[in-house]
Amino acid sequence: MDIYAVQPDGSSVTRLTRDGVLARSPVWSPDGRQLAYLSSKSGYFEVWAIDIKTDESGALMASSPRQLTQDLHVDAASGLSWGRTP
Repeated sequence: MDIYAVQPDGSSVTRLTRDGVLARSPVWSPDGRQLAYLSSKSGYFEVWAIDIKTDESGALMASSPRQLTQDLHVDAASGLSWGRTP
């Protein structure tokens, strides 16, 4: 499930991710140049970012598998919420 951007009037649908895996919880950077999102590319959810102009993407941090909350919102101002699985 990839992430798409759509104009408010429904025109101009743009596919932003092309990973072929589950991508969710997208959040725009304050300058609108990047999109942070959760991706299951590595087999578990990690925070990734994509540069909208260059289409380059990468994991923002490498980590061992952890359970992210279902309602995680990636927000540069407030940081991330996550917890270890028991």
